[in-house]
Amino acid sequence: VWFSLYDPLVRTNEQGELEPALALSWEPIEATRWRFVLRKGVTFSNGEPFNAHAAASVLSWLMSVEARGFIVANEVQGISGIEVVNDFTLDIITANPDAILPKRLTAVQLVAPRALTDQGIVEFARQPAGTGPFKIVSWNDGGKAVAEAHTGSWRSPKINGIHFYQIPD
Repeated sequence: VWFSLYDPLVRTNEQGELEPALALSWEPIEATRWRFVLRKGVTFSNGEPFNAHAAASVLSWLMSVEARGFIVANEVQGISGIEVVNDFTLDIITANPDAILPKRLTAVQLVAPRALTDQGIVEFARQPAGTGPFKIVSWNDGGKAVAEAHTGSWRSPKINGIHFYQIPD
């Protein structure tokens, strides 16, 4: 479900190799600094633009005390700082050299930061917004979620929608 709604900066392919997602490229520029060049023209499903400021906001939130209860926050615990170089370039500073930081970031799905801040985590969970090819349009008490194509996604949807069903054991 999450990969239909959200994207990470970096993802892995079927062979387990890193490949571009929201970041087109990445490289270590110092022992504790990685530079990520981001994809242009991407929007979240709620219309917010994706850029270095949005990525920095989400990563900063994951580093916060408020986010410590979320498993994905473990993947960013070695990050000591985030700097926006320009609208589509982001530097991530680590407390210690971290040769596998891009691999760690494959688990970090980026969400629309303004929606998260404005709605709060509980309401955001009801109305999520990501950069993936689909967006949730309704939840059903019967265990069904309906997603429709997010035509603004950089990953073009190949179908018009998805129905997710919760099936009890």
